[in-house]
Amino acid sequence: MNFFAFSGLVNGLAATGLALLVYRRAPHDLRHQTFGRFGLAVAFWSYGYCGWQLAGTREAAVWWVHILTLGAIWIPVSYLHHVLALLNRIHLSRRFLRINYALAVAFSLISFTPFFIRDYQPEAIFPFWPKAGILFHPFLLWWGGLAIWAIVLLYTAFRRETGFRRVQLLYVLIGSTVGYLGGATNFPLWYDIPILPYGTILITFYIATVAYTLLRYRLMGFSLALEKGLAYLVLMVLIALPIYPVLLILQKLFFGVMSTQFSVIQLALFLLTVIGAYKMKTTTADTISRTLFRERYQVYETLSRFSKALISILDVHTLTNTIVNTLGETMQSRTVVLYLLDKQRALYYPAATFGFSPQDSATLPSFCQTDVLPCWLRDHQAELVREELEHGDHSDPSGMSQLLLDLIHIRTSVCLPLIHQHRLLGFCGLGPRTTQTWYSPHDVEVLMVLAREAAIAIDNALVYQEVKESRTAIRRTDRLRSLETMASGLAQEIRLPLASIRAFIEQAPQRCDDQVFLQQVALRVMNDVTRIEHHIKEILDYARQIEPRLTLEDLNELIESCLHLTTVHPTPRPIRIEKSLAPDLPRSWIDRQQIKQVLLNILLQSLEAIRETGGVLRVRTHELIRSSGDRWLVIEVSDTGSGISTVERNHLFDPFFHQEHNAQPWRLGLVIANQIIHEHQGYLEVSSEIGKGTTFIINLPLRSASTGSHV
Repeated sequence: MNFFAFSGLVNGLAATGLALLVYRRAPHDLRHQTFGRFGLAVAFWSYGYCGWQLAGTREAAVWWVHILTLGAIWIPVSYLHHVLALLNRIHLSRRFLRINYALAVAFSLISFTPFFIRDYQPEAIFPFWPKAGILFHPFLLWWGGLAIWAIVLLYTAFRRETGFRRVQLLYVLIGSTVGYLGGATNFPLWYDIPILPYGTILITFYIATVAYTLLRYRLMGFSLALEKGLAYLVLMVLIALPIYPVLLILQKLFFGVMSTQFSVIQLALFLLTVIGAYKMKTTTADTISRTLFRERYQVYETLSRFSKALISILDVHTLTNTIVNTLGETMQSRTVVLYLLDKQRALYYPAATFGFSPQDSATLPSFCQTDVLPCWLRDHQAELVREELEHGDHSDPSGMSQLLLDLIHIRTSVCLPLIHQHRLLGFCGLGPRTTQTWYSPHDVEVLMVLAREAAIAIDNALVYQEVKESRTAIRRTDRLRSLETMASGLAQEIRLPLASIRAFIEQAPQRCDDQVFLQQVALRVMNDVTRIEHHIKEILDYARQIEPRLTLEDLNELIESCLHLTTVHPTPRPIRIEKSLAPDLPRSWIDRQQIKQVLLNILLQSLEAIRETGGVLRVRTHELIRSSGDRWLVIEVSDTGSGISTVERNHLFDPFFHQEHNAQPWRLGLVIANQIIHEHQGYLEVSSEIGKGTTFIINLPLRSASTGSHV
């Protein structure tokens, strides 16, 4: 095999492997489809080129030249199609592409006639070099024109793009240019120009360059497929180099003759078998597992699906119970216990159990972070198998003895560490199996994979729990801040009835015989006391309640109450309150105290905006029926203050932005208000204009009793 035949074979193998793997990765993606077509066209030309160089007769050379010619005809148009897909310009060039595909079909038909190749003659070192027919010249102009146009498109896009995309296109542009220049070295000999086609091997450089680009910069999102493709390519080259000469020698020994064409076919079939061997092995092993070891296969499938579902569980208690129950039922373990780290107490406690009675669960020990079992799991980050401890030969008998005692104490045969980012979050112990069999090495391997997935899920759940607790603390702090305003309003509400009660009590001794007066006193005092009790209960509920509690409420009445509490304070300038509350506004299921917190925060924000300058505070309610038929309750709160800038408005509900800019305390209240409205499946809108004021629009879905529990 000479250099030119070898270059054709290498080009063909590279193009075939890459094209098939890219296409299989995403067969519905146009970029993948066009790259696959281009790669197969290059492969067709390359295999024909290899066969042509190995041909021993004129007839064989003619046959292989027809094959390589067909491949060469389809290379430029398929490459242009790929470039247009890569640059997302297909919609601008559909007609142009159709015309060129039609020309490719026409040239393919003509290539079998003397108008395309008129003769085959010796040229330089080649015994059968084709000579151009009359129609080969327009074909060459068409071929070169499409190649140059595709490169120009790439170059134009490269000049226009910046950053990451620019680097992607640069690598593709360099590889394409070098590849086409290398391929073009085949044309001079057609016109008796003594330049040998040594550039043919550069086609492989083009394939390698594009592969490198896709691997490093993920141009089309299939780096894993290309990595496998390059691995297959290297494997095929390493196998092809020694195997092909062996095939030729064996033919000479057994048949007395060497057929290069037959050897190429044999080699191709052999390489295809190598490519499919791994896939066949995997499929065969999977089939055997499904049929002969069905029970074990189902166990592993269940655990695999379970590990993927773990990440969606964010409640720690639910997650740990789900883990132990699934492991116990799937692995047929008699007992399962899961320990978690309590950071405050610096110990591991049993967070969830399976198969233990309540009395046995209560006797399970906790472990300090410095105890032998947690330290061993944290240091070794590996599983502990009780059977290995009992029968193994250990360098530290005393340490192993303590580990064995700990495993016996918690009834564990296999102990799995739950480690994430080098932190031991906890550990899970599986007891003996009900089937009286040991856990196999493969069982332990699968369990360790599941333990890593469970550790990630537990860490996520713990972070979520901390965030939830922090959010609750922030809300409680915000409520306490609002209590200052509410307390002032409450003082005003209590002062009047107390004054009335005091006046009646002062007059009672002089009019103790006046039964009518005494009855009026009793009724009035009772009403005033009831009124005071109502206000005290309202403020205590507001201060205490954090968990959502839905009740059927009248939003208009709630707004009146909040307005009364927030407008009792004297202001430097007069503030006028304008209310337009829809009288027929339906009652809805909401959390009264949470919506009150929203209203108080927004009213305080609006009042603060006009406190120093005076102005108008407008509150409006109405019902909105969308085109979909959904009914919404809308509350609009507007002020005539100085307004909010666009930058601040875009970050109004971002707590970190306001903290960094030393914003007013009520800004955190707006963040919490937005969260509460979202939890009610509504949304909060803000519109503002500098110098004219701000409007907050609260949109709440109208909830009936049947959906009231779904907030």
